[in-house]
Amino acid sequence: MMRKLFYFICFVGYFLQAQTYNQFSIEAGGGLVAPLRGFDDQFKSNFSGLRHFDVGMRYMFNEYIGIKVSGNYQKFVNDPGGAIGSEQYGGNIQMYYNLRPMISNIDRFIGENFGVLLHGGVGGKFAKPIGGLQTERILHFLGGFTPQYKVSERISIYSDFSLHLDLMQNYRYDGGLASPTFAYQKGMYYTISFGLTFYLGRESYHADWY
Repeated sequence: MMRKLFYFICFVGYFLQAQTYNQFSIEAGGGLVAPLRGFDDQFKSNFSGLRHFDVGMRYMFNEYIGIKVSGNYQKFVNDPGGAIGSEQYGGNIQMYYNLRPMISNIDRFIGENFGVLLHGGVGGKFAKPIGGLQTERILHFLGGFTPQYKVSERISIYSDFSLHLDLMQNYRYDGGLASPTFAYQKGMYYTISFGLTFYLGRESYHADWY
């Protein structure tokens, strides 16, 4: 038993020493939020706008696979006026897959500073109508892709397209009650955001670009 434990500790130690790149990053961005369903057709507005914000920390296990924990806020507003709608805030956890190692052979076509991340996961949110006191909890699934451009070994610029699915909603994105019997509905929206990634660590490179 002790021999197996010793071998395991040696293996973990070797693996950690073998990582010659940074693995942590902090990311922050914002942009457009636009519902695809979950609002009443009587409104001329689709409750979209530049009212989505998120911030998070990502950890790459290696140059391919990582995990990210983030918080987000979005507001759905009837323009003009801004008095009708809803707002949400919450968090999620997602798995990330870095396509960069797969496309490294075509650097001469796309440039060595470009990369793409795929992601998907689950989270929870609080939501309420604008001006209302009713707050509900929502289960949330999301997925998307994130093109990146490396500015330096410490900073990159990203854009992101994500599709979001909200489950167990009592209130629509327009703030109205979905059903007089409080039956749950599903909502769907997408976000297009832009932001910055800051790479942390003592090594010269990050796993995204290794």
